[in-house]
Amino acid sequence: MIRRLLSPTLLACTVALAGCAASTPTYSSGAGGTTSPSATGSTPASSPTPTPSATTEPDCRKLKCIALTYDDGPSTLTPQLLKAFTDRKATATLFMLGNAAETYPETVRKAHQQGFEIANHTYDHKPISGLSDEKVAWEVAQTNKALARITGQTPTLMRPPYAARTSRTDRVVGRNGLAVVVWNNSPEDWVASNQSAEAITRLTLQRSSRNSIILMHDIHPWTVEAAPAIIDGLHEQGYTLVTVSQLLGSTTPGAVHPKA
Repeated sequence: MIRRLLSPTLLACTVALAGCAASTPTYSSGAGGTTSPSATGSTPASSPTPTPSATTEPDCRKLKCIALTYDDGPSTLTPQLLKAFTDRKATATLFMLGNAAETYPETVRKAHQQGFEIANHTYDHKPISGLSDEKVAWEVAQTNKALARITGQTPTLMRPPYAARTSRTDRVVGRNGLAVVVWNNSPEDWVASNQSAEAITRLTLQRSSRNSIILMHDIHPWTVEAAPAIIDGLHEQGYTLVTVSQLLGSTTPGAVHPKA
């Protein structure tokens, strides 16, 4: 969720982990994340083919691409975020919690149908670096099943909450068919001094660069409110907004992106 890999902010936020997570909403959960019950699932329901934001895949070798990503949803704010992007014919990647997806399945389905990339952010936002292999596997597998039941498509990307990962957890995630995605930069929308749409817009535009993966959260109203100005500002700077998969191309399960 809110760690920038190998940054001072990450180190400071890791020390104060509980405080950083305080703004994360509590979602209803059908299963406890502290145990590893047998995951149950059903055959994914069919869904309409997503409508891409462009008729052809963008070539990021030639274009000035950037991938905006949003963690911790879906939430009651996510439909507003989707509208900001679709109104501007732009796209993003949504790293979703399994229990939140089960709470707001229509939002997940709508995002998928509109061409947003749906990715895995674990079931209930635990820092997986402190979990056993069995529990890490449950977190990612249960989330993939929840998202696949709703969209008919199984995610291929996973972001560990707080970027709390190790080579061991990367291997477990990889055995579940997922590549690991962290980020290059962020407007740090969890920091108190940044909690306005104006600040999030300014920081995102300042910190963006070609082929960046930008971290934000669609649980924060100031972040969602900033989306129109961010999209317009990036377009004015010549960026093409793409999903993480469009930016990276093919990925290998267990591999970490972006590479340090």
